[in-house]
Amino acid sequence: TVSTGPIGATTALSSLTINGTCDLGGSVTTTGSYGQSYNGAVVLDEPNGSPTLTATGAWVGFASTLDALAGDGDGLTTAGGNTSFGGSVGSTGPLASLNVEGLLSDSAASIRTSGGQTYGGVVLYGTELLTIYAGSAGTTFQGPVQSSQATPASLTVATGPSTFEGGAGPWLVGGTPIENLSTQAVTFDS
Repeated sequence: TVSTGPIGATTALSSLTINGTCDLGGSVTTTGSYGQSYNGAVVLDEPNGSPTLTATGAWVGFASTLDALAGDGDGLTTAGGNTSFGGSVGSTGPLASLNVEGLLSDSAASIRTSGGQTYGGVVLYGTELLTIYAGSAGTTFQGPVQSSQATPASLTVATGPSTFEGGAGPWLVGGTPIENLSTQAVTFDS
């Protein structure tokens, strides 16, 4: 599937499901309770900037990998609801930036951008180790960072500084602590 422009910009779709691979060339807006589901590999290919995926009151879900087209410099913003990553993000084509406005439920082992990453809500990750590569711009967590693992898990911010705002940081979830937090430089700003 190839999208060459905005979808739902004039009249928002109720929902969007793409079951195959997708070259995403524009922003997408949905307003229904089923949100947006991308069940195959997604490559960002927006010729005029970085797409925004808005799913008002619902989820933007990526079941597979998410990458930027090599040399294209696309970032991604998800807005209006929550986001889930089921596969690696930016492993073959790093995103220019990543801005997740709501809760992030993450099963990816790594998230890679050449620029900054901002997480506006709770980051709930389901792997034993989540590694973030964010370039010199760093990563900002505006809400709690939590593990959904039954055993203690680790968070590594491998490149760039980390900022934990609003009391965010390693929290307990159901008695499961984040065992290790590793970062280049850290600021706690509450």
